[in-house]
Amino acid sequence: VTLDFGDAGSTEKMKKAEGVVKDLLVGLGKLTGAAAGVYKIGDAIKTFVADAAKLQDTADATGELVENLDVWGRAAQTMGADQDQFLATVTKVNRGLQEAYIEGGAFSQFLGTLGIAARDSNGDLRKATDIFGEIAVKWNSFSKSEKAFLGEKLGLDEAMIRLLSKGGDEVNRILTE
Repeated sequence: VTLDFGDAGSTEKMKKAEGVVKDLLVGLGKLTGAAAGVYKIGDAIKTFVADAAKLQDTADATGELVENLDVWGRAAQTMGADQDQFLATVTKVNRGLQEAYIEGGAFSQFLGTLGIAARDSNGDLRKATDIFGEIAVKWNSFSKSEKAFLGEKLGLDEAMIRLLSKGGDEVNRILTE
């Protein structure tokens, strides 16, 4: 579309106006990109807050420290677990520890197989994150099928079994990264 206003000055003005419009469109494009970036940051913040709330909820329900859940959760993520899987594992293991503490039973026997007590030296109930390191040290003395069986009975997910199978030294290295 060509607009002709009959004089050379008008054509010049139209070219300038066209340049201004193009500059505005480029600026609008940049602004839209920046808005999308802000939206992504907003989503990341929402996810962070939701994940922190899940950690706190699990800590409240299990008596675990948020810091321990965070460190072990990041370690489990290196083996393919997501936060929900890891927190479900911690909840199962803590429930098993409570059962072992109160009534003994199968969970207590499985811990005994590993040489791990449900109670600390003061007689208090231990937490899952307290025993994971001990399990890692002893885990490689078992065959792959024994690990799968014990892992299932202890309530460990596959990612946690893979993590603990790395052995105590490697697990400690991963935890401190």
